[in-house]
Amino acid sequence: MKRLLKFFIMTLLISIVYQSRYQLLNMLLRNRVGRSLAVRTAFNFPYIRGKMMSQLFKY
Repeated sequence: MKRLLKFFIMTLLISIVYQSRYQLLNMLLRNRVGRSLAVRTAFNFPYIRGKMMSQLFKY
């Protein structure tokens, strides 16, 4: 019973986060610390870093 309750609560929380994901993203990127954290995290992925660098130094 306890496991089933945890499952339903987690499903509900995931559903709420999924439905309001853009609002949460806007709230995170609104402040300077959130933006710098997002950029640092994005540049840790080689694919994103490669795409960004090729666009920046295109000319």
